[in-house]
Amino acid sequence: MYCEFIFGPNQFVSYQWFFSHKHIVTWEIFKEEMIAHYEDTKRNTIFIQLINLKQKGSMVEHIEDFQKLNIRVKDITEEHRIDVFIGTLKDKIQYVVRLWEPDSMEKAFRLARKIESKIMATR
Repeated sequence: MYCEFIFGPNQFVSYQWFFSHKHIVTWEIFKEEMIAHYEDTKRNTIFIQLINLKQKGSMVEHIEDFQKLNIRVKDITEEHRIDVFIGTLKDKIQYVVRLWEPDSMEKAFRLARKIESKIMATR
């Protein structure tokens, strides 16, 4: 099996740690450990990007940006996803959406779009 694996300084330190803590470290074991480590790191990075996302433009654009990251995040409940989404909204919109306590992502998206429309209409 061909593996594109670049052996940089971080991987060398990891290899030294694995070698010193395990009696026999084969390439296969090391490769599996490194892939698992960096997949977790990548997944966490995407989640961090998701929770740090802030609405800057229109709600339609923001929902699209949120969904691009959201679809790649696994192992969180719908309730948590809704809470994360609400936290990414502009303050005025966020406050009203929280008051309505949406129980699905679709309801949160719809409510956020309606609130943004109402705010835009009153300007």
